[in-house]
Amino acid sequence: MVGKIVPNYESFPGAQTRKTMQLNVGTYLNDAAVHSNQYYNLPHVGVGLGFSDLGNNENLGQEISLVPFISLNASNKLKNSWHFKFGLGGSYFTKKYEEETNPFNKAIGSSLNWTFQAFVYHQLLVSEHFNMRIGGGFWHSSNSHTQLPNFGLNSAMLSLSFNYYLTEIDPDFRKEKHPEKTPKQPFIQTRVGLGMHEFGSTIGPVGGPKKPVYTIDFDYGYLFNHQLKAYAGLFYRFYQSFYDYSKENPTNSSPAKQASNINFHLGIEYLLGHVGMNVEGGINLYKPFYDEYYDLYENGDPFNEFRMALFSTRLGMNLYLKNTNKNPKNNLALGAHINANFGKADFGEVGLMYMRVLASKN
Repeated sequence: MVGKIVPNYESFPGAQTRKTMQLNVGTYLNDAAVHSNQYYNLPHVGVGLGFSDLGNNENLGQEISLVPFISLNASNKLKNSWHFKFGLGGSYFTKKYEEETNPFNKAIGSSLNWTFQAFVYHQLLVSEHFNMRIGGGFWHSSNSHTQLPNFGLNSAMLSLSFNYYLTEIDPDFRKEKHPEKTPKQPFIQTRVGLGMHEFGSTIGPVGGPKKPVYTIDFDYGYLFNHQLKAYAGLFYRFYQSFYDYSKENPTNSSPAKQASNINFHLGIEYLLGHVGMNVEGGINLYKPFYDEYYDLYENGDPFNEFRMALFSTRLGMNLYLKNTNKNPKNNLALGAHINANFGKADFGEVGLMYMRVLASKN
């Protein structure tokens, strides 16, 4: 891959072409007897190990990444087809912000970071053991507000990739139609989450204490074709840093209320075997401390404050205990997610989720 890092703050250090090599190891899910394989046009899943020269060794250094991914075929064939690849994992940066020695790197405040990748590919050549793709996409790395400063590193990339299959594939594969649809099924799920948040804005103050964020979530939704979850729900969230600040700087409201956040959200999740990828968008029904937090650290225009106080986003992956292809009635999942205020990083989170599928409905 080659590309360009997109500057996202005024004193961003100059960078030349970004160059990335990535080795992907995975599997091509070509067993047509499995419902999800047919539903997603025989996808690829795996993990990618990458090494990136970021174009500025002095300030930005290199990035080493390990990213699980899923690649979905948008066509009903393999030849001359389009594929969408999504990945979420982690990266190690050899250079990060240092007040004395590297003050211009405000994009990366910690050595360990989250990494999100979204790419689209066009498959050109296909044989029994080999294919070639060209593509492009977006690469984002940040610590999700766990350690400041944290503007994050955003890159636009072009890609040339080659896949080699250890077992033969059918290069003339063409699927005429999707498998027969199954009845939609209502489900409920509940989740507990633990995140870490450094009190401050994107740029600082640097070196503040990292304090937990606790979440409990309840959702109701429908499962379509055993592969797609659509749901709505409410969560309650408690920020320890908001509580401690409010306790030290008393107001008319109790610290517990100031630290609380109640949110209504909508979400979708794509299921593939033991893995799920989900995205949520929500509205904060109650988050009283954010106005003071914004005045303390963000110092922006009122409209930006309104958007960030009202809207939330959440993106991540779940690893399910039971294979979702078998449509289990009860399931547990371990998740890793990035939370944001209208797209601006808030905190990273790990969580445990319980899901129960209810009676089927036509």
